[in-house]
Amino acid sequence: MINKYTQRLRGVGASFEVRCNFCSTWRTCNDFHISNGKYKSICKECHRSKYGSGSGYKPPSQIQRSQESRLRKEKWLTELQTCTSCGSVKQRKEFYNDRQKAYLPYCCSTRRTSDQIEHDIKEQKKTCFICDLRLNFNEFGFSPKSRDERRPYCKCCEAARVKVYSDNPERMRAIQQTDDGSIDVKSLSDMLRNTSNCQHCGVKLVQDYPVGPRNKTIDHDVPLSRGGLHTLSNITIMCLGCNSAKGQRTLSEFSMVKKKRSAT
Repeated sequence: MINKYTQRLRGVGASFEVRCNFCSTWRTCNDFHISNGKYKSICKECHRSKYGSGSGYKPPSQIQRSQESRLRKEKWLTELQTCTSCGSVKQRKEFYNDRQKAYLPYCCSTRRTSDQIEHDIKEQKKTCFICDLRLNFNEFGFSPKSRDERRPYCKCCEAARVKVYSDNPERMRAIQQTDDGSIDVKSLSDMLRNTSNCQHCGVKLVQDYPVGPRNKTIDHDVPLSRGGLHTLSNITIMCLGCNSAKGQRTLSEFSMVKKKRSAT
């Protein structure tokens, strides 16, 4: 009985040929690879066109690895991440930046186009990245590294960010434990902008740099170190002079001390 392999062979000596199962043509034996003492079922030329580079062929093991890699990336992209700029929690895929072609630690960017910067310099105004208000340049802090020499956040939002975010681990722990969700950077910034006088001594407030005694500050009526809550009802806008003199006292204790001093 003649098997299928021997049916692919014909001739002897110099005229010996092997038939390719892929293109169905008879070729010399040198046109075939040998495996386990037998000629391959496909000639070298057809093998290159089917499995070689540029053919688009992928072995099953490579396809499986690609699928596993895609699933791992999809899982990674859906993981929650906290923006280092605005503090919002979003999926990691929201942190991709087309300009830098990378996933960044923040979802928002203060970058403006060159034309936008030139327009802002001409008008002497820019839009605060947090409160989204278009304000005069004097409402922004000085930044020598910036092209327009202004910081990306207005002075009120800068002061509010300092109160909401802290590098002190103990303070951040106290904020997280007592925060009821009523305080964010924008709400504190609005309080600063809408308050014109110190809520304790009544002096006219300013928001200037370098800071002075009449500068606006945000203070907890009952300090966090004494069990105060990080809530909007526990917040008072006062001048830097009153804030410094108050120290770790509660607002009621500070008022009593001030009354005693004024009486003597």
